Amino acid sequence: MYSVVYTFWEKLDQTIISDISLKHPKMNIPKDIYFPTSICIMSHWPLYSGFSRFLVQLYRNTVRCESIAPIERWVQNFVKEVPLPPPGKIAVVYKMEETAIYFSRPTLNSLPLFDVPMELLFKALDVNNVIRIWAAAILEYKLLFYSKHAALLSIVCECITSLLYPFHWHHIYSPILPMPMVQYVHCPCPYLIG
Repeated sequence: MYSVVYTFWEKLDQTIISDISLKHPKMNIPKDIYFPTSICIMSHWPLYSGFSRFLVQLYRNTVRCESIAPIERWVQNFVKEVPLPPPGKIAVVYKMEETAIYFSRPTLNSLPLFDVPMELLFKALDVNNVIRIWAAAILEYKLLFYSKHAALLSIVCECITSLLYPFHWHHIYSPILPMPMVQYVHCPCPYLIG
C-alpha cells in the first residue's frame, strides 16, 4: 500500500478560540492559533508524483476559494472516476480546473513503475553507503533506517527496493514504522524498516 500526504497549517476558527478563552480565563491564549491538517491518498500503485500534484492543486484550489466543489467532492471524483492507466504508452489525464495531471504505467516487459526521484537517495547517502545497503538487501539482512525527516525515509526505502530489480523484497517492509510497533525490530526474519 502506498500513500502520499500533503500537510498544511490551518487557522483555528475564532469561535473555538473564544470558547477556550472562556473556559480557561487564566491562560494567555494568542489571537491566531494554527493547527496541522493533512490530506492523504492511499493506493495500491506507487504513482507518487501524480498523487502529489493532485494534492497540491487540491490545496491551492481550496485556499483560493475559487473552487465550487468541496474537498470531499474532488477526492471522491478522483478516486471513483479516474481509471488506472493500462500498462504501456497510454496515459490517463486528469484535469483539475486549469491543471492537467498525467498518470501512466510502464509496459509489461519494461522496468517496473518507479515514481520517486532516485537523486534524493544519493543526496541522503553517498555511493559507498548505497552499495553497502544494496548488498545487505540482496543478502536479505535486517535493514533499519533512521532519519529526522519521515518523508526522506519513505523515499530511501522505495529507492532501495527498486534497486533490487529484477528481484523483489518479500520480507517485512515498513518505510515508516509507528512507535507502537517498534517491537518488530526484534523480529528474527529480514526486514526493511524506516
